[in-house]
Amino acid sequence: MNDLMNFFKKVYREISPKELSKLMKENKLQLIDCRTPEELTVSKVNGFVNIPMHEIHLRMNEFSKEDDLYIMCRSGHRSADVCEYLYQHGFKEVYNVVGGINAWADEVDSTLEKY
Repeated sequence: MNDLMNFFKKVYREISPKELSKLMKENKLQLIDCRTPEELTVSKVNGFVNIPMHEIHLRMNEFSKEDDLYIMCRSGHRSADVCEYLYQHGFKEVYNVVGGINAWADEVDSTLEKY
């Protein structure tokens, strides 16, 4: 049973939008928004670099495997997949922004449009 539990264990960490917002005020962070460019026209958070999910494998060399990476999408599902992928490719400190930009709109910036 323990082997099965370890199989489903998350290899990335999770962070709430509120927690990340606080960290962003105190530190320079590696922030990735894995949504499509079209989605960014609806709402975006300053400071995030847009690398659409389908381009992660081509552009992951833009980030150090030694740095913490914070990944966001619309709801937290695609970013979770990106976190898994990056972890499997040697990035050990990856954080999924739980709830994505929609949660960011709820917890941090209510002026952002949800979709």
